Amino acid sequence: MRKLLLALCAAMTVVAAGAVETGDTTVVYQGKTFVLGTDSSETKVAVYDGSGAGMKKTHETSYVDGREIEQVYITSPFLPQKKSPRRYRDHIPELFFGLSPLAGSVGGFNGGSRLHAKVAGSYEWGITTFGMGIPFNHAHTFGVTTALSCGYARHNFNEGYSMFNVDGRTEILPLDGDEGAKKSYLSYWYMRIPVIFEWQKRINGNEAYAGLGVSLEYRSKEHSRFKGGKSGTVTPTGDLNMNPVGLNLEAHVGYGGIVLGFRTALTPLLNTSSAPRCYPVSMTLGIKLW
Repeated sequence: MRKLLLALCAAMTVVAAGAVETGDTTVVYQGKTFVLGTDSSETKVAVYDGSGAGMKKTHETSYVDGREIEQVYITSPFLPQKKSPRRYRDHIPELFFGLSPLAGSVGGFNGGSRLHAKVAGSYEWGITTFGMGIPFNHAHTFGVTTALSCGYARHNFNEGYSMFNVDGRTEILPLDGDEGAKKSYLSYWYMRIPVIFEWQKRINGNEAYAGLGVSLEYRSKEHSRFKGGKSGTVTPTGDLNMNPVGLNLEAHVGYGGIVLGFRTALTPLLNTSSAPRCYPVSMTLGIKLW
């Protein structure tokens, strides 16, 4: 205690003399912060608990014309407190489903005659098992979010065509007339890690949000298949020269628990040295449960 009194006296002497600085003087002692300030008629000594943004004033003494004025600050659950910023969280939907055709270029939605791709019946679905958000500002309205999602994608081809492996090359070829295939597609399972820069704000009791970023995708268990005709269900090949790792551009907007998403591959789905150039693209509807 003696050391504290000596430190306070020394600091008050410096403030009163005005010899060092014009601002307040701060002394930290045993976890408490003491702030000393003065002007032409008043000297104040304030005591704070904590440090940095978490400091709370607990005591203040003022000296004016020989009079001592003392104030004590207390907190109570019955007194209004300053609200802390709301929690910043990710809005990658826990469940999502939507269209997912093959495109001939990045950002496209049409595979053209070369791919014989079919929009109808092409889809993907997925679930998200983990998500988190890191805010960049004190108001928690802008930051970065990430998650771990996994799911299944299926890209349809026009009737009468299917994907084959011919001497190590992936080809989309017409089926024999007697096959009568009604459904033809390639499919695979994926695991995806998005990194999204997102704006979010509470409006009328719910959160509105919009995000843009990229995702890293790992693919496995791919195969092509067609169904119908005399042959029933046929799997021409499980070797499609697929790139196991891909990079996507992602965007989403939403309000409350409803999320609209858009995704386009930035890297080809298949190895272009031995397969047609194609890019998965998807438009999904998702549900954010918590």
